[in-house]
Amino acid sequence: ESLLILFRLKKSRKYLILIALFEISFFGEIITMLYSKVINLTYTNKQTHQSYAKIVSYTHSKLRFHRLGLSTIYRPARSSDDAWTVQEFERKLRQKEHFYHINHPYHVLMSEGKMNKAGIRGWVANRYYYQKSIPIKDAAILSNCSDRVARRLWIQRLIDHDGDENDTGGINAWLQLGLSVGLTEEEILDERHVLPGVKFAVDAYVNFARSATWEEAACSSLTEMFAPKIHQNRLDSWPEHYPWIKADGYVYFKKRLGEARRDVEHGLRVTVSHFVERHEQEFALNILQFKLDVLWTMLDAMWMSYVADMPPYFSCNKKPKHNDD
Repeated sequence: ESLLILFRLKKSRKYLILIALFEISFFGEIITMLYSKVINLTYTNKQTHQSYAKIVSYTHSKLRFHRLGLSTIYRPARSSDDAWTVQEFERKLRQKEHFYHINHPYHVLMSEGKMNKAGIRGWVANRYYYQKSIPIKDAAILSNCSDRVARRLWIQRLIDHDGDENDTGGINAWLQLGLSVGLTEEEILDERHVLPGVKFAVDAYVNFARSATWEEAACSSLTEMFAPKIHQNRLDSWPEHYPWIKADGYVYFKKRLGEARRDVEHGLRVTVSHFVERHEQEFALNILQFKLDVLWTMLDAMWMSYVADMPPYFSCNKKPKHNDD
């Protein structure tokens, strides 16, 4: 991959301007991408080196974001609208709960005790792919974070899932849930039940975390604001609805009740302090919606497979009809 970034200085306006990017692909095809951004950095002799370092870092993160196709998250243009207060901003973030996957018909069936065993097992097996990807996502966020204090807080999320000498971690707890619903460890780990749609959705989330700024990726994690309710709902209703699930399978949900609330407190602090102007706050809402889309799309794939009985390629097994004429 070859990248050429040219800069031009407009001394009269004291702006640095990115004027062109040319990318040569692996197959030799030339893909020309024009990406213009005016950077409001005052350029003085003393700031020369520092300003160039900042703009290269800024541009690199934006281009990674663009190349991976993640520019589909709409970034509003700067506007003259007043920024929301912190309280208003947080309220708008929390209003996104309306789109949380607890309201998906698949989850509704599970919470009402109307899902069959195949549907419960399919959900657990597919969610394992999400669970094992969470610490990978969090490691990506850490790799993009230059704030040491923030890293010390965020790294706890990896420990929560991967475990340490004092706790086996959330991934092991999820594996225990899988065993409790009648799956074997082998069929969970080899991912034979994981649907393509689930993989695409989860991988999109991980790639977003790798390519966005760490504050943007932190914002996407705020779906955890709505998680305690769904965990408590399972703890309250599943033992009655699904007595065949062994009791030790509920450890994960109990574990996440406290962890999610702690993580939300940190994630909210990062989001409301980073996204301060109106267009930035609107962008944060779009990022959160993207994460909600990921969770909803996972359940769409499961609905097709386990409820509608239309798993991937189901129609390929049907014998074609022949015209006798």
